[in-house]
Amino acid sequence: MSGGRVFAFSVLFPRRLSRGAGGGAGLGPVRRGVLRLEPAPDPRGGRAVARPAHLRALADVWTSAEAAGRLPEVAAFMNAVPKFVVTRRGSVTPWENTRVTDGADLAAEVARLRTEAAGDVAIFGSSGLTVSLLEHGLVDALRILLHPVLLGRGHSLYAGLRDRVDLAAGAVTVFRSGNVLLRYRPSGRP
Repeated sequence: MSGGRVFAFSVLFPRRLSRGAGGGAGLGPVRRGVLRLEPAPDPRGGRAVARPAHLRALADVWTSAEAAGRLPEVAAFMNAVPKFVVTRRGSVTPWENTRVTDGADLAAEVARLRTEAAGDVAIFGSSGLTVSLLEHGLVDALRILLHPVLLGRGHSLYAGLRDRVDLAAGAVTVFRSGNVLLRYRPSGRP
């Protein structure tokens, strides 16, 4: 396999805790800590894949003056990296370097992106996309950000997954906020 690896980035915390001032997505302590883990990669190499709602949230954060001031290199990367939005509705938040796909042959599209990318292909936020790609054997790694709160109700992170996927544990990072970044890879993946 040439090109990059495909990783899915999922966040487990209540939506109401992720809102910034004015109710929009904010650059809270969760995002700041996670993004300080590694230097920003070269945007020419990577690819990002998301659903419209996740793209909107990412665009709100990374096009903000707050992101440009606090994490300028990461904001520059997120704005420059090629982004692919999977939707059948056609309406997408305008954001630099974004292309829309209907996802009719999602597995083939992501396999092509993986081959073409000089860097990693990131699946942001969409458990539905992640489930589909897991079922096609296209996810090399999972990064799950866990917020330390227990709720008596909620949704399954990977609802709809038909077959069991065994995971091999990777590095774990605990942040001062109590958030934990868990890294896994599906068993059998390099």
